[in-house]
Amino acid sequence: MSTARIAPVLRKVFDALAPGGVFLAAMRIGEGETNGDYKTVYWAKDRFAAQLETAGLRMQWESQWIGRGNVAWANFLALRPL
Repeated sequence: MSTARIAPVLRKVFDALAPGGVFLAAMRIGEGETNGDYKTVYWAKDRFAAQLETAGLRMQWESQWIGRGNVAWANFLALRPL
C-alpha cells in the first residue's frame, strides 16, 4: 500500500479517536505485497512510524518480534494528543 493510500486511512483513525485515545497497530515488516486468499502489505518499520506521526498521532511505544515462518512483525501504540 502506497503512502498516498495509507495517509487517509491513518487520518480517519486520528479523527475517530478522542483526545488521549490510543491506536494499536501490528504489521509485517518488509517491502511489497502478496496476493492469495487475502492481500498482505509489508511496510518498512520506520516508514510506517513516520506515517503515524504525519497523521498527527504521537508514538508511545513500538516493539518488534519474529513470528511464524521467520516473518518480522512490529507493534505500534500511538496516541492522539490532548
